[in-house]
Amino acid sequence: MSQPMNTQDALHILLPIIDVFEHLGIAYRIGGSVASSYYGQFRATHDVDLVADMQLAHVTPFVATLDPNDYLVIDTAVIEAILHRSLFNIIHLPTMNKIDVFLQKTTLFAQQGQQRALQVVLMPGSRPLWMTAVEDMILQKILWWREGGGTSTQQWNDIVSMLQRQAPTLDRAYVQQMATTLNVTSWLQQAYVHAGVPFP
Repeated sequence: MSQPMNTQDALHILLPIIDVFEHLGIAYRIGGSVASSYYGQFRATHDVDLVADMQLAHVTPFVATLDPNDYLVIDTAVIEAILHRSLFNIIHLPTMNKIDVFLQKTTLFAQQGQQRALQVVLMPGSRPLWMTAVEDMILQKILWWREGGGTSTQQWNDIVSMLQRQAPTLDRAYVQQMATTLNVTSWLQQAYVHAGVPFP
């Protein structure tokens, strides 16, 4: 059974995968609860989310390079995810924690997310890693919250905490414009109200 991870734990299982991405020239960015914890209120997580622009030519060297004693990844699952631009899982065997790798999509929102990614240092002394920008994390979390029927307190609390902590520097014009494109403006407005942040 997997154990909840803090930032140090997540970094420990992420770095070998990111090393392979960088060695193969695969654009990536960290998302999910690791990113929302960085921008908002920390919470432990059982899995880690990455977005990666993998192609079929990457499959064999990617799978071959990861240490099979530490990581379980199935090449056919990676191929299927690339063909359908969906996701595949990697299991970190020593902890049984899961890494979800979402394939980079071609939508405007996904492309903007990759272009707007920025390098951050998750912990003192660690090297910079590419992470989804806070504005795109807020929007992505709203999409996930909506897709889940608007019932996930955890997703909603992540959205609100990011808005509260990042309000002074948030690119509100971009968030509002993309929320209109994604048809989530009403939910974004609710999140602003809940966070106590003036809606643009």
